[in-house]
Amino acid sequence: MILRRCGFLPRVAVLGGAGAVGSAAVKALAASRVFSEMVIADANVEGARALASELAKRGVSASASELDARDLESVKAAARGADVVVNCVGPFYE
Repeated sequence: MILRRCGFLPRVAVLGGAGAVGSAAVKALAASRVFSEMVIADANVEGARALASELAKRGVSASASELDARDLESVKAAARGADVVVNCVGPFYE
């Protein structure tokens, strides 16, 4: 991968990363070994922590963050410091 050859390994935040689609995205991104760090942000923070722990056992630097996708400040906090943000939230209707 060109990013690895350039010495740049970006950080990624996956919003909704503990859900069915999000966890599949997280696992695929982790397998790519392109990212230096992963943040798994989800309303289900326990699920995000479990997934981060599973990835850590495979040598992936991953952390969990609680996310309320209806709150802009929560979204900003989850994405802060990320070079890439992947949105796997929703859809939700109120």
